[in-house]
Amino acid sequence: MAHQLKGLFALALAAASAITVAYGAGGSTEGPSRGIHVIPTDGTHSFAFRFYAGDPARVIVSGDGDSDLDLTVRDQNSYIICEDTGNSDLAACEWTPRYTGRYTVRVNNIGMENRYWIITN
Repeated sequence: MAHQLKGLFALALAAASAITVAYGAGGSTEGPSRGIHVIPTDGTHSFAFRFYAGDPARVIVSGDGDSDLDLTVRDQNSYIICEDTGNSDLAACEWTPRYTGRYTVRVNNIGMENRYWIITN
């Protein structure tokens, strides 16, 4: 089972990386980014990214299979722009910003410690 989960993690990461490369134009004002993090049991991580107005913005989270990860994106006025609260640790948000500005990305862990990738375009 653990071997299968690692395979799924690798597959999800490869797909997310391909999406980031394919849609590299636009998106974050700092360009595409990737990072790997370990989120504690029932923990929350927050990130701030700036995205360009009018260009598709994407954030993808892909975990190791140990728990459910939820993804929420809020604008600078704290309005929810996008949410993925499915029952897995693969979550994605895509939207087209109305203005260039800072967006807060929150990853919530619903369960035990999870190692995950976060990717933006």
